[in-house]
Amino acid sequence: MNKGHKVKVALFDDHYPYIFRNTNGEYEGIVKDYLQYIEKVSGIDFIEVPLTSVEQGYTGLKNGDFGVYPMTFDFEGSNLDIQYTEPYLPYHYFIFVNTHQPVDPAEEVVEQTKPTMAVIRDSAIDRYVASKSLPVEVRYYDSDRQALKALDRGKSSLLLGRRFRYCDWCRV
Repeated sequence: MNKGHKVKVALFDDHYPYIFRNTNGEYEGIVKDYLQYIEKVSGIDFIEVPLTSVEQGYTGLKNGDFGVYPMTFDFEGSNLDIQYTEPYLPYHYFIFVNTHQPVDPAEEVVEQTKPTMAVIRDSAIDRYVASKSLPVEVRYYDSDRQALKALDRGKSSLLLGRRFRYCDWCRV
């Protein structure tokens, strides 16, 4: 994405302290602060698309109604059984898991039972995975959207991502 590129981002109205509307109807919260930070350093413009439900979010992703869907909270009603690791400052690599059993990197895994992990090719995540001995089979995708679709369709059972955390008092 280049400076001036416009990206539609899905936002909920009432997930305090992550994202919520103030008394003037404007978005505030941790997610909004981070989006403003990205806009400032990258020149990308985010266009806010209000959401009222998780189902509306998944439908919007599938239909291309927006390009970014913050997936750090509220999975109630989702078809995915999503779990994620605890966040640490200042950067945190998290794993979304479309199974009932999260992956433990310390476990020895039989070759035939390795879960599949969606990884964005040539990304920081790709380099991170290459530096670790994770008990997974890696499947490469060209975009976050493709990787999320693969996770949703069961083609991959894991999605590794990175999140920047900048306030030590909040727990996501």
